[in-house]
Amino acid sequence: MIKKRADTIETQSVGFLLQFFSEWNPNELTNDRGLDFHITIFENEVSTRYAFCVQLKATDSINIKGESIKFSIDVRHLAYFCDYIDPVLLIIYDAQNGIGYYLNIFDYCTTVLDNEKPEWRTQKYITLNIPITNRLNELEVIKNDITETTKKKLRYNTNLLEWYEGYESSLSNPEILEQIMDKNEQDTIRMRFHSSQLYFYQDDLQKTKEQFQKVYTMKREDENHLKAILGYILSQNIILDDINANIRLVLWDIAGQDKYDLSRRMFFQGCLGGLFIYDITRQITLKNIEIKWAKDFKEFTEKHPAYVLIGNKKDLG
Repeated sequence: MIKKRADTIETQSVGFLLQFFSEWNPNELTNDRGLDFHITIFENEVSTRYAFCVQLKATDSINIKGESIKFSIDVRHLAYFCDYIDPVLLIIYDAQNGIGYYLNIFDYCTTVLDNEKPEWRTQKYITLNIPITNRLNELEVIKNDITETTKKKLRYNTNLLEWYEGYESSLSNPEILEQIMDKNEQDTIRMRFHSSQLYFYQDDLQKTKEQFQKVYTMKREDENHLKAILGYILSQNIILDDINANIRLVLWDIAGQDKYDLSRRMFFQGCLGGLFIYDITRQITLKNIEIKWAKDFKEFTEKHPAYVLIGNKKDLG
């Protein structure tokens, strides 16, 4: 049986990628739409919290026009990659020259397409312009790019949150919010939480953490106290000793089968918080949280408790 050229260059591209990212232990994906690899960044042989996915394309006839490589893509796939929980790199392998080029999908969509073609998501296909300077030759460049993009994605999603009704003219400026926090305690708490989002968007983790600290010191015996503790932990990835807190939790693993729908509601009614855990290699598990679990949680809980979204990747190390 004669091996087709397409199969040959695909094998070459995979070998190129595995060699280039060998220090980061790439994991091949077989069950996600268009994504070929999931890669965790390592430093000194220790995994970091930064990870990304790759769509890998190989070609014998790379289309270079001027200073860019032209690449046509289905907009449905592009939007999926842009909105994916981890950053996604499109990697084009030039089989004739053994060179790899990359494009940071989220960065390209939000800084180029959103500005130059704001209706791009309504198109069927679109042509991407990949700078020929984006050659895969230094891991450090990719590490810095993914690190910054991960932060941008978090800030981008935070920036899409709705304003609290009645404060629209002030809620874009945390300094103004600080000056008007003198009405009642509940309003102050809401503004503190909102300020934490604004400071996070500005990449000021110290001031983000301070907002949670101030709510925590109110010593309220309600869901806001728990939100403050969780927010403080997540904003700085610190240990609980730093806030001198003792937390006792009763954790229930809620059965997911349909036949347990009624019994789950009883647990929701009495809970003070929730952990939503999904598999980052299976996008459908994240989608199920949106369309099923988070919806049920909000509908059947009584006091709008705090909840945390956790992407599991321990099994990929």
